[in-house]
Amino acid sequence: MSNIDKGGGGREADTTMRARAAEQTLAHALAHTRERELDCDELLLHVADYLDSGIDDEELEELVEQHLSICPDCREAVEILRRALGRTE
Repeated sequence: MSNIDKGGGGREADTTMRARAAEQTLAHALAHTRERELDCDELLLHVADYLDSGIDDEELEELVEQHLSICPDCREAVEILRRALGRTE
């Protein structure tokens, strides 16, 4: 068997592993999808209230927390703001 043949199998295995990882990521996202969700822009409209005193609307607060649980970019932004304001969870 030539090196080319060996390398081809490795690439196929790598592609299969990446496809499985993408499939798992998609399955996780779908499992955590709700009928109503906030997008990143909507979250930013409510982040000050969320960090200050909480959100009076229980459903909205749940939507904010749900978005933060699935969006690493927003979660990071909120953590940066939290630290800048000297607040802990």
